[in-house]
Amino acid sequence: MRIITGSLKGRRLRLPASFPARPTTDFARTGLFNVLSNLMDFEGARLLNLYSGSGIIAFEFISRGGKIAMCVDLNPLTTRFIQSECDRLRVYHKIYPLCRPVPVYLKQATQEFDLIFADPPFNEANYPQLLKEIFSSDAVGPHTLVVLEHPGEDFTAHPAHFDSRRYGRVHFSFFKKPVKN
Repeated sequence: MRIITGSLKGRRLRLPASFPARPTTDFARTGLFNVLSNLMDFEGARLLNLYSGSGIIAFEFISRGGKIAMCVDLNPLTTRFIQSECDRLRVYHKIYPLCRPVPVYLKQATQEFDLIFADPPFNEANYPQLLKEIFSSDAVGPHTLVVLEHPGEDFTAHPAHFDSRRYGRVHFSFFKKPVKN
């Protein structure tokens, strides 16, 4: 798995063969970051990467100028992997892996993020509940962009939904907190 562009361009994450997560493909990541680059400025931005798995989204984000990336995942193998790759790539001061259940983290969050990216395990995901937890959290501010990776659910009826994109079998849905009148 390689980092597509930015300061870490071409660097590879050394993913073990038995890794317990499904990393976002290069093709899907390229499309995602092309869309994101039109929606936000990465320079100095803060990412909350939920169900972070390999952490490739966080590494790509930091490579493009992001200030920090908080990676939350319940699996200690994935958070240890992210930490070891942070050390190897010398971005340990920018990416912070945290082994914790996502709902617990969201309830305890006290800092706002510019981007929240969530990629829950497709076979275990309760997307309506996850979106409710995200938008109830103090991690979401009025300008926070929320991106959900999923296998193809329809979120057009969700009041915060504003766009969806498909890259092969991977779908991304984009949300922003509705403005209250």
